Amino acid sequence: MLYNKALRYIFIVSCVIAIIYPLVNIYFIFPSFGKVVNKNAEDDAVRIANFLSAGLSLDKGGLTKDSIPADFLARAEEMKEKLHISKIKIFSRSGEILFSTDPGDVGKINKKSYFHKIVAKGNPLTKILQSNSESLENRTVNADVVETYVPVMAGNRF
Repeated sequence: MLYNKALRYIFIVSCVIAIIYPLVNIYFIFPSFGKVVNKNAEDDAVRIANFLSAGLSLDKGGLTKDSIPADFLARAEEMKEKLHISKIKIFSRSGEILFSTDPGDVGKINKKSYFHKIVAKGNPLTKILQSNSESLENRTVNADVVETYVPVMAGNRF
């Protein structure tokens, strides 16, 4: 009799664990992995942006088209290739695209709220995008990517 009760309790505890374990993974463990991936991608993007921005000539008015040296495209393309980056863009404070590894983007204005509310205030922004989802700039991506915007700071100014 005691043996049957012990087996029954072990069975009940096993069933409870079998039900709770996937729920814990779904609601606690897996979301934390997303946060870690997000933070690591953002940290990497900040390091890359700092490395690339070291070659920019910043003046009191912020970044301009003249801030970007002639050899910058070659450095950006090399960085893109080595680190498997799909696109590099440099925005002015107003949101104008001053440089892009996609020349068709240069001169366009970023009027999205995330840019002015977050990035232009000096904060990086990272979003993990699943395949066939929409980027922060309303483009559909056809692969899983991490989209990161890093403000280039001179002193405490964007």
